[in-house]
Amino acid sequence: MKLKSSTVPATVSFSRKTLIVHLTTVCKKDGKETIRCKSGDLPNIKIINITFSGEKGSFIMRKKIFYFVLLGVITTVFAQQDSIVQLPTVQLSDIRLKAAEAHSIVVKLSDSVLQNNTKSFTSLLRQNTTLYFKEYGAGMTSSVSFRGTNASQTAVIWNGININSQTTGQTDFNNVAMGGFNTLTVKSGGGSAFYGSGAIGGSVHLGHHFKFEKALHINASSSVGSFDNYINSANVTLSNPKSTFNGYVRYQNSDNDYKYLGSKIVNENGEIENFSAGYNFANRVSKKDIIKAYYSYFTNVRNLSRTLTAPSKSRLDNKNTRTLINWEHQETKTTYNLRIANLEEEFIYYENKRKKHLGTGSEVSTYIVKADVDYKLNKKIQLKGAIDANLIEGEGDNIGKNTRRSIAGIVSLTHKPFQKLKYQITARQEGSNLYRIPLIGSFTANYQLFKHYKIGVEASKNYRIPTYNDLYWTGLGNPNLKPESSIQTSFNHFFTYKKTSLQVAGFYIDTKDMIKWTPDDNGIWHPQNFVNVKNYGAEAILQTQLQYRKHQLHVSATYAYTKAIDQETDKQLIYVPLQKVNGNVHYQFKKIGAFFETSFTDEVFTNGNNTKALKGYAVSNAGISFNTQLQQNNLSITARVNNMFSKRYEVLASRPMPNRNFLITINYKYN
Repeated sequence: MKLKSSTVPATVSFSRKTLIVHLTTVCKKDGKETIRCKSGDLPNIKIINITFSGEKGSFIMRKKIFYFVLLGVITTVFAQQDSIVQLPTVQLSDIRLKAAEAHSIVVKLSDSVLQNNTKSFTSLLRQNTTLYFKEYGAGMTSSVSFRGTNASQTAVIWNGININSQTTGQTDFNNVAMGGFNTLTVKSGGGSAFYGSGAIGGSVHLGHHFKFEKALHINASSSVGSFDNYINSANVTLSNPKSTFNGYVRYQNSDNDYKYLGSKIVNENGEIENFSAGYNFANRVSKKDIIKAYYSYFTNVRNLSRTLTAPSKSRLDNKNTRTLINWEHQETKTTYNLRIANLEEEFIYYENKRKKHLGTGSEVSTYIVKADVDYKLNKKIQLKGAIDANLIEGEGDNIGKNTRRSIAGIVSLTHKPFQKLKYQITARQEGSNLYRIPLIGSFTANYQLFKHYKIGVEASKNYRIPTYNDLYWTGLGNPNLKPESSIQTSFNHFFTYKKTSLQVAGFYIDTKDMIKWTPDDNGIWHPQNFVNVKNYGAEAILQTQLQYRKHQLHVSATYAYTKAIDQETDKQLIYVPLQKVNGNVHYQFKKIGAFFETSFTDEVFTNGNNTKALKGYAVSNAGISFNTQLQQNNLSITARVNNMFSKRYEVLASRPMPNRNFLITINYKYN
């Protein structure tokens, strides 16, 4: 085997803007590194530098071409390595999240919870977290409120990449494909220092957990339910000590024609149909290097439901594709992580679904390069440096054609001065072709006060930049908007005893220059920077597990108390409940399982002066399951009833949610 000293430039140039990534093969001999590799030396790839050139440090990478070039370079460099060493399971690509778990309020949903929920991403999070969702009817557009913030102030992170829409600044949680991830974590508190724009109230993290072991897993399920609801999915994982591949596909369609309780109206024009497919792949290319690739495709066709007062003929089509390549390199004291991603989002809106030639929409492409270096100076001090570069190209009927560019530098220090105390200081400076973004940062710390009790504190400055709709919407947008800024503090308590954990937090958020759409003198709505909002409250998360012989009992509960006060009116923000409570009980005895879920949501105001409100409501679900196993095959049947007491309630005014409904699921597993 002959190895040559070489520097491999991965250069993609379009127009006058260029991104150059210099990759160098570095060999080790007698414990020393050299770029002059000889036969028998152990080669490793290293990033020498990343160069952005062009106007204002901009860069352009075209989808597909750049990924194939970079992947080809890395694959070529490592193709000559013939020895693979099996290393421990790789837990998460998002190492930033893993570090935050020591001091932040975090909810992790188990595999069983993810697999038992086949309906929607919104219903999964609504029942198991403190998040409040504003849903325009079942399966319709769904936006989140986290600690009383608005939907664009919650970041959704996919394998370490922020995937919030560039047109709206938020994520429609009914546009997130179920099945494309096997880890789900909800983190409370600000995270803009690491995740950029929008991570003010908190963040939702989707990831895939890889295991390098010889295995074949097949999971297929089929569900049928009320309102002609059909859901079919399949998931396959094939792995060995060197590589692992996971592929998935899911399809759902429903007439969604439930009755509006208390009236003679049914949910007309509420049909939904969505399809998702993708893969997660990892390859151990050397003793210290892993290449990961992720791909997600999702389409959603929804007729938009009528209200209690007006029929509807409208329809909304969405399509999202996400591609990510991730290289990880581990040395004794240093870890390198390089991510290159492309996010594509597209929507078309039809005022009348029968007149498709009159549809309006937009397309946005986002290109992301993130490079991290973690260095352990010693057992007590760890340093991190990162570069986060973004290019966003958007074009649409109402937003025109616009390009946004940004590049951010991040530095972080983690220090553990003694065994019970650990703190972290992080700073982020970002440059943009549109805005002057101030230096932001965060401070976090945790202290093990007693064996079963730990305290944590967080303080952070966060921000959110205006969206395409805010800036460019024809005749309505405001190109002079400033980014929002926010100061946040949180004091957290962690109690653990055997299989019981309790997390309690008190928080405070002060947001300035909040962007709010308001009507002018002619009744036309425009976005403006003028609202200051202060949020404060508390949240608690309890989880416990009990076992007696073959009886198992899992109990979880969440509680949120939230005040979100508009400083101009001294009133609670609309659609922010004062209290929200969830309770879940799961029981298992041999092959039989049963569960009961209940959720209470306090009243919400529907106008700014708090004179109109939707009543609070409690909704309960229950179900039973039967499991049978034959050698490596497992078959389970689950029957559940949602809204079992047929409670009439509205999440948004004039948009009632479903009455009592049923869902039966058959699930097959091969391990």
